[in-house]
Amino acid sequence: MIKDLGATVAGLRSTRGSRLWADAVASHDSELVARYRRAGFVIIGTTNTPEMGKSASTESILHGPTRNPHRLTHSSGGSSGGTAAAVAAGIVGIGHGNDGGGSIRIPAAACGLVGLKPSRGRTTNAPATTLLQYPLSVAHVLTRSVRDQPAISVPFGTDSNGLPIGIQLVAAFGREDLLLSIASQIEAERPWPITPAWPPRGAAMSAP
Repeated sequence: MIKDLGATVAGLRSTRGSRLWADAVASHDSELVARYRRAGFVIIGTTNTPEMGKSASTESILHGPTRNPHRLTHSSGGSSGGTAAAVAAGIVGIGHGNDGGGSIRIPAAACGLVGLKPSRGRTTNAPATTLLQYPLSVAHVLTRSVRDQPAISVPFGTDSNGLPIGIQLVAAFGREDLLLSIASQIEAERPWPITPAWPPRGAAMSAP
């Protein structure tokens, strides 16, 4: 799954979560998507995002809110909340996102996933169109397991309401090996269920 912002998939709509581009269709794969294909990934679709990624909750007027699979009355976070929901629901095992100010890490924490914002320059944003997009926003993935990526945001437990609590690991540039080792130890000590049985409860999320 590819987030519908910051990357394009040939033949699929590229709306950026905005009604301005509701009917826009990408003419080509962005460089990152092309590299995913060359690596053997199968792209099955694009995921919801708040308009232009300018919210920490994925609730666009164009597509409506993306709900948290663990509790449908709650948000999946943003702006990579569509991808986070797809991964947390088990639709895919790994999904693309991008992160300028928390857009991978916030949904990872909200949905009990593992999310990483790599150091700038580690992944391509080509063809970057604006200085706002690059180098502020960095593309990577969200996964259900630490073993699927060097992890920064790690599920650690649940609060009194049964919602995920995450911790964030930070290391010097290039020390992803250290982060992976620490995160793996945390996950081994506190195994995180992929499909927890949480009944919908709590504060209602706004509907479209």
